[in-house]
Amino acid sequence: MKVEANKVSTRSIGLYIALFALWVLICGWMFAEHQRLDHDEREKLLTRAHDISSTVGVVIRSQGRFGIIPQPHLDAILQELNTLSELKTVALINSAGEVVSELGEPMEIDINSDILSRDGSYWQEDGVLVVNVVDFGPNTRDDGTTRPATILIREEDIATSDTASAEEDDEGRDWGRRGPPPPQDESGQNTETRNNNFPPPPPPDDDSNPERRRGRKFWHDFRRFVRNASGEDWDRLRQKRGLYGLALRISTESLEQTLRSDGLMRFGLSAFSLAAMLGLGVAWRNFEKTNQLQLRLVRLDELNNHLQEMNIASAGLAHETRNPLNIIRGIAQTVSKELEPDAEARIKLQQIVAEADRVAGRLNEFINYSKPLEPKLSPVRLSQIVEDVRRTLEADLEEKSIVLSIDGADFTVEADEMHLRQALFNLMLNAIQATPENGEVRVAWQSAGGRAQVEVADNGSGVDPSIVSTLFKPYVTTREDGTGLGLAIVRQIALAHHWDAVHQANQPNGAIFRLQGMKIIG
Repeated sequence: MKVEANKVSTRSIGLYIALFALWVLICGWMFAEHQRLDHDEREKLLTRAHDISSTVGVVIRSQGRFGIIPQPHLDAILQELNTLSELKTVALINSAGEVVSELGEPMEIDINSDILSRDGSYWQEDGVLVVNVVDFGPNTRDDGTTRPATILIREEDIATSDTASAEEDDEGRDWGRRGPPPPQDESGQNTETRNNNFPPPPPPDDDSNPERRRGRKFWHDFRRFVRNASGEDWDRLRQKRGLYGLALRISTESLEQTLRSDGLMRFGLSAFSLAAMLGLGVAWRNFEKTNQLQLRLVRLDELNNHLQEMNIASAGLAHETRNPLNIIRGIAQTVSKELEPDAEARIKLQQIVAEADRVAGRLNEFINYSKPLEPKLSPVRLSQIVEDVRRTLEADLEEKSIVLSIDGADFTVEADEMHLRQALFNLMLNAIQATPENGEVRVAWQSAGGRAQVEVADNGSGVDPSIVSTLFKPYVTTREDGTGLGLAIVRQIALAHHWDAVHQANQPNGAIFRLQGMKIIG
């Protein structure tokens, strides 16, 4: 049995370890899937940023001619980008990492030449900064030479230029020294006013509008600057206003919300898997306990069969022993009658008869206890049974001058009359034997919830605490002449009727024995 229990324990430990390992694998899988989603969402966000950068590059290239784009055109482009809620910052930067034009929140990172040498992304607490080197125009000519970057012309650049207020030069001027000439058609006439990027100034109406006057002045100064800017002016603008890259700062709120939702889902799945593993562990433990209980039941059934066989054998032995005792008792009585009353032999023969009666009484109790009880239920009046038992024990009560009090209503219970009489007889006899002379024994019964209970109380010395837990077991007694089967028979009768036999200490002294759970039928 012990070896089998050890095997079961080892098997259970192995299963628990396997379940824990499976849960760890599930948690690892959930974590890996969450990390994969994090990577994919970040890649999507970066792809979105690169797409925006490419779009901005295409739009700026489409708005510029001869490597020049005016500030008003760029402002219109950036304002369109500002409608995208995910964008926090849009900045155009030059080759030195300086911001040429910016819209939105200020950037929180310095963009240096090392960052510009490669495209990069810089994750921040609530956003990601993406720096792209954008092609703002063809950088390489057909002959292999490099074309300068697209230049952003701002109002302050042309307003502070030395050439902004100069007179227009003749068309025969050396434009190679002063910068690119204005575009011309095949006949050599100026097409500047027909160029989409250099629109003519607005008509001279509504001079009261400050914005229109400012816009007209910008385009007037811009045309003059293009005509009269020197090479040094162009070099300075290329270095300061040459568009080289684009920096976008995009909000990661949607990314964080997606990751948060996925994290909660993964956590819920992990918690559910843990609950499932615990449930499987508990189920396996109950299964193992069930198997152990079944094994114990098999063993107990075998032991019970063995005890039944021993009980039958013991009852047969007691029965066979009782017959010779009756013969010995009869012979002793016959011989003692033939002797003189004061003869010593007659006294010894009377002792033989008394001992034979005592042994026969114990054998009868044992035989009665060993018999399986099959109650034959019938209506029984409690008051009548108690009165019959009182009359039977009347001599014992008078011998010790014990007062017996009886209290209870007259109602009928369902029981086997002979068995109930035997149980009450044993309880009342025990109470009389435990009560000192001039003591008191009380028998009372009452009903509650359709059930009755009968209790027998005495004011004797009570039950020794050392035997309270084994009080209803066979052969447990504190009296020298007791058999220890009286209370055991009471418990046997109670179990056969589905009653309860209980003990309780009486106050201030004595003991109370109670039969409870009797069914009332009238």
